[in-house]
Amino acid sequence: MSRAKHFATLIMKLVFITLVCAATMVMSAMQSVSTDEISITKDFGENRIDTLTENGATVTWEVVNGELVFDIKQSGDHYDDITVFLIFNNVGYDSTFIRSMLGDDAGEHEAFLSEMENGPWLAHCNFCLKGESFFTTGGGSYTFVDDALTDYVHSVLSSGANTYEQTEEFAVDKEDGTVMMLLIFGSEEGGALESGKYTLKADLKLGHPEGKQLELSPLQQAGIMLKLGGQAVADAGWGIFNVTSWLTFYGVMVLLGWFIYLWRDLRTMVKIFFALLEGDGTRVIIRTYINGVFAEESETYANGSNTFIALMLTILCYVVFLVTIPIRILIHIIRDIIYLFKEDDDIEAFSFLGNFLGSVGIYSLIVGFVYLMSASYAVGAIAAVLGIALCVAAHFICKHREEEYG
Repeated sequence: MSRAKHFATLIMKLVFITLVCAATMVMSAMQSVSTDEISITKDFGENRIDTLTENGATVTWEVVNGELVFDIKQSGDHYDDITVFLIFNNVGYDSTFIRSMLGDDAGEHEAFLSEMENGPWLAHCNFCLKGESFFTTGGGSYTFVDDALTDYVHSVLSSGANTYEQTEEFAVDKEDGTVMMLLIFGSEEGGALESGKYTLKADLKLGHPEGKQLELSPLQQAGIMLKLGGQAVADAGWGIFNVTSWLTFYGVMVLLGWFIYLWRDLRTMVKIFFALLEGDGTRVIIRTYINGVFAEESETYANGSNTFIALMLTILCYVVFLVTIPIRILIHIIRDIIYLFKEDDDIEAFSFLGNFLGSVGIYSLIVGFVYLMSASYAVGAIAAVLGIALCVAAHFICKHREEEYG
């Protein structure tokens, strides 16, 4: 029986790793997928870049993988010695992307799409300035100015960052059709950035003038996500051999693995917490010296940890359990392979059903809490009661299994 259990867990882990690899590839590819945002580098026939330099500062730029790479040399006299003008000309909403994602459902949203095509719009800009180093930034801060002349001061990110800042919304009129952003290589408080290479990605996003959103069913949203993922992989390929992809792989494995180990780890944390409270105690010897001369010695004995220390240590243990999930999965795969050829009494004490019910119960409790906080009391109460019931059932099932084979 133990061999069958190890075989089942081995298959589950291999399927899990396959899903993580697929999710990683899709997520990595989606970072560069073409959407309905207007990129400054997308069409230089419409958009353009102008530069203004003072006090001997210089700047050159080139487009690399859809991003602008600037090579700057600063004089250090003023923070705004180098200013780059990002000019979006003939701005308009291209509905091609969203129509392709909606497919046959585009017709039922024709009114919304027509309003978006005709303008005007509420727009915002997504932007990010990165330094040369992958793990550290070049230091300093830069200033980004939107079309409404609002300043945004942010630190330079590492070259591997994928987090983008977002401006506040500003109005864009179709008749005018021009939007201008400013990038200043420095800030008033931090001064000019150091000379070197910096990479900018800046996209303009047009929204409905009244803030309306497409009303899509969960099924339609899921369909769009599948299409988007498929398009991303088709455009970018399946390559994952870069640092960003491997970090994404590790993060996805931790996130998805948390769902697998949730109930099991929580029960372990409860045991650790009470073990710390009921510990064998600590013998403390205090020797006192006055002016380097031994004066006295005292001895105390403390039983276990206090509640706060036990709680902090338990939380620390859970964090360690969480971040080592990929390592634990690898160790368990090796263990499963070994025990395909020999008996393992320990695994008989593990209950698949109990751990599954417990994890689902925790998710249900979380959903119930969220709905209760959002004043959806009926749904929240049902989810909370169901979660409590599942957790209670899981506790007794796991406990019975452990006592039977422990």
